Amino acid sequence: MVEKEAIKFIHQEEKLLRRGVMNRYTQLLFSMIALVIASPFVLKIEARFPVVSLIFVVILLLAIRAIQVSKPIYLASTLLAVGAFILECIFNFHWLAPYRELVSLISLSLFALFVGLVIAVMIQNLFSQHNVTADSVRGGICLYLLIGVFWAILFEF
Repeated sequence: MVEKEAIKFIHQEEKLLRRGVMNRYTQLLFSMIALVIASPFVLKIEARFPVVSLIFVVILLLAIRAIQVSKPIYLASTLLAVGAFILECIFNFHWLAPYRELVSLISLSLFALFVGLVIAVMIQNLFSQHNVTADSVRGGICLYLLIGVFWAILFEF
């Protein structure tokens, strides 16, 4: 009985893999883990350009694209991410020096909105799936990590 269930589960995973639906969250999880491992080394470089933020934004935008959300949601997430990243660059390069605190506050707010939007999209996508797969479990892990990132951004305020 258990063997039949395991074989059925494997066949379902193979079908999802062939359709390209699977591995969305697997790729996101590995990307996030790689970013967590690489970020201390990248941050040691004395550069003003926010490399880690750029990589994080690109990873999350690719994740949203892989989930295949509607165009308005993808556009909104892209605008939030790009706006937050540009403001972070302005903050790091000391442009608009008299307004540094305001630029930082707006940048953090946009990043928080962006990560919150990604979390909402992932929650909707994960809970709309009918079968629990290994990839959806990895999606839950990614969601858990993103909620941690969200709280870290809120803590910066």
